[in-house]
Amino acid sequence: MKIKAEQLQSKLSQGLPPVILISGDAPLLVQETADSVRSHLLAQGYERNRHSVESGFVWNELLEDAGSLSLFSSYKLLELAMPNGKPGTEGSGIIKGFCQNPPADTVLLIVTGKLDGSAQRSAWHKAIDKAGWLVQLWPPTVQQMPGWIRQRLQKAGFKPDQSACEILSSRTEGNLLAASQEVEKLALLLPAGPLSGDAVAQAVADSARYDIFQWVDACLAGDAERVCRVLEGLKAEGDEPTLLVWALARELRTLSQVVYARAAGQNPDAALDKAKTPGLPPFLWDKRKPLLKSILRRHGNIASWQSWLEACGEADRICKGMAPGDVWLKLLSIGLAMAGRPVEPL
Repeated sequence: MKIKAEQLQSKLSQGLPPVILISGDAPLLVQETADSVRSHLLAQGYERNRHSVESGFVWNELLEDAGSLSLFSSYKLLELAMPNGKPGTEGSGIIKGFCQNPPADTVLLIVTGKLDGSAQRSAWHKAIDKAGWLVQLWPPTVQQMPGWIRQRLQKAGFKPDQSACEILSSRTEGNLLAASQEVEKLALLLPAGPLSGDAVAQAVADSARYDIFQWVDACLAGDAERVCRVLEGLKAEGDEPTLLVWALARELRTLSQVVYARAAGQNPDAALDKAKTPGLPPFLWDKRKPLLKSILRRHGNIASWQSWLEACGEADRICKGMAPGDVWLKLLSIGLAMAGRPVEPL
């Protein structure tokens, strides 16, 4: 039977099926859900035996493990990691056989990634549906992300306001692992209790000396000295230039559309609002708009935006080894040109 993730803990306390399948397209959620099931079983006295379906995996070893006696416990947890969700013909038959005739006091926990339609229609999947539990996990949507982060912060002892949740949601952009790590970082940096958006912003800023978005903002602000300083810091800290190229090109593509719209006679404020990043909280967008308006005022020439985008394309080719040159120097020249201090033709 299908079990929702939020039902799992109460179901575990009511009794255990012979087989549990945990699947999903969110590795962090799959891992944490499997951890919760494992912890419950270990607390009940189950002995854990782990198997992983890799190249050369011998499925009979799972059967032998299921039928063997243990010197330490009469309860057995067989954990089967199956990353691609494809047991093959032999594995499918063994899983079906286990479901049809499960050994006493044994639970088979199968952990896998996202299952495609054919896997969900397979005989082994249907056998688990009949004999045990199917726990399918979905990552939160953009709209659900602040709520998901709120729950994580509350578990860490915080009482976050809405802006704190929205800032972390915006910063991590749907990356659950990154969001979880940010919460863990905040738990180390800040005391438990009320948590404001300002406190989160300050803690995030203090936890890393430089990040790629600081550099992009320096380019947009026309701060030539900061463009040089932050870029040098990112290089010294070993950041991937590919990420800088991506972040800058994304901003340039968005803003160049505003420049084109303005040249076509459209309202610039309306065009800018259309360029808003999906999911960005309104209060963060209001804070960011003056920065974007400043570069749009300084650089209204379409040719400038075209040249910067072309230079980003060249930087990307350098990163991929498709063109000669020093990508850090190319990024510096683009940043200084945006700041009104061009050092060489792009």
